[in-house]
Amino acid sequence: MQETGEYEIKESELYLYFLTEGEKDTLGYRADFNEDKTMLTLSPTYPIICIEGCLYRFKKE
Repeated sequence: MQETGEYEIKESELYLYFLTEGEKDTLGYRADFNEDKTMLTLSPTYPIICIEGCLYRFKKE
């Protein structure tokens, strides 16, 4: 299992880079914060874009 990698933020896009079986994989997400920066919403953008709404929400505690 790969537990390390790299990330990059370009404007409102978050890119995760990691190695899988010796090859570099990339996942891309649109990253949006609410007004008071207590909730982060990530929506997949790369390599797949969801037809129906799919997202991940993280709440700051």
